[in-house]
Amino acid sequence: MNLEGPNIISPGTVPGLTRTYGISRMGGAALMIEKIRRNHQVIEQRKKQNIEVRKQQALKAAKDVATMLKDKYGVSNVVLYGSLVNGRFDDYSDIDLYVEGLGEGYFTALHEAQMIAGDIEVSIACSTDVFESLRKNIQQNGVKL
Repeated sequence: MNLEGPNIISPGTVPGLTRTYGISRMGGAALMIEKIRRNHQVIEQRKKQNIEVRKQQALKAAKDVATMLKDKYGVSNVVLYGSLVNGRFDDYSDIDLYVEGLGEGYFTALHEAQMIAGDIEVSIACSTDVFESLRKNIQQNGVKL
């Protein structure tokens, strides 16, 4: 790869560049590294923005699912827990819901919840099926919907 070709800016062609970036004889290579670093920053910023949009979509879906579970399945309590609550939500996070009072129809309710949430996976934990340690964690850290 020719780093000093006609399409690469060398330090001598930009006033103050040598002083500002500490570029000496490396010239184009240092400029390329700086460009890569800036591109990486832009990509990371966009990723954060996309995660925030997805998080807001997940929160709305969680509220909509909670309403559906209460109205259609007679669920008495829905609590949001997991990454949406503890600040660790990312590209691969799901919607974790703890429910009380879901009788028969778990798989149908889960299917309807997934239809509401779209491409964000939904996990429903029933109060009758969870370990006591998870129940305590949800009681301490969960958000009632």
